[in-house]
Amino acid sequence: MRKLGIFAVIITHLFLSGCMNSTAVRIVEDMYRMALMEEYEKVESYFTREFIVENEPFAEYMTELKEDVISMEGVDLMHLTELTISELHENIVNELDERFPEGWSMVVAQTDEQHVMTWIVQKGEQQYYIVYGEKLHFDEYHQVILR
Repeated sequence: MRKLGIFAVIITHLFLSGCMNSTAVRIVEDMYRMALMEEYEKVESYFTREFIVENEPFAEYMTELKEDVISMEGVDLMHLTELTISELHENIVNELDERFPEGWSMVVAQTDEQHVMTWIVQKGEQQYYIVYGEKLHFDEYHQVILR
């Protein structure tokens, strides 16, 4: 009976750990959820000041984020995934290492039938921030980003 209890605990742990997302994925998920709820001040808190300035007018950008969630019928159906270095094309890894020498994580989200959004997330002093984002057609994503 004791062996059965230990087995159940191990299986439960493995199942739950498989459901948990990385910190980078959770940051992007939370940002999309806030955009959907039109909590725009909270949405801005996920991005660096530089990103916001580069994507002015940011109110329009946040509206696009909300539309992406609606288009995919919810954040859970956007298939957010953190890509590992082994999944990325070597040129992309080198470019990102050069641009973000403090370290980075790439998260990809499906935004409609033909496009994905690639996000770069970095750990700041007090929180994680989204420092870069680019919408790509599936073909470009597979040719340029993935190995």
